Amino acid sequence: MKQLVTLAILLSLTSLGFAQARNARGETTTCATLPCEVASVSVTAQTTTVPLTTLFTPSADGLFRISVYMSSSPSAGSTWAYALFWTDDIKARNSGRQQLSPGVFSSLSVPVRGLAGQPLSYSISAGASNPPGATYNLSITVEQLQ
Repeated sequence: MKQLVTLAILLSLTSLGFAQARNARGETTTCATLPCEVASVSVTAQTTTVPLTTLFTPSADGLFRISVYMSSSPSAGSTWAYALFWTDDIKARNSGRQQLSPGVFSSLSVPVRGLAGQPLSYSISAGASNPPGATYNLSITVEQLQ
């Protein structure tokens, strides 16, 4: 009997350490340990903009890190930009527009306080006169830190 009670206590304590939420595809994400990757996007040779798009919606308040790496094609006149968006305890926030010139890269890692039910999002915009064949590569990872 003593072993059964001990096992029940251990199982209940273990379940407290799991973080759970839904990623952009609506899949439940469970973290056994933190930090833990909860969402990611990785695309290459993209030629179109991306409207405001949800990466991840936390099911509980927490601290998250959003990491971005973006590179642009070397085509003359090729300009792209990205921005990150989230809501903390005070207000809606954003990273500001991170613009890339032809043939360069940009990387950014931002710790953010995310609220339950409020999405962590991103968008991609293009320069006004991007030439045909202008492309970008993009990788974004969202990690839950606590």
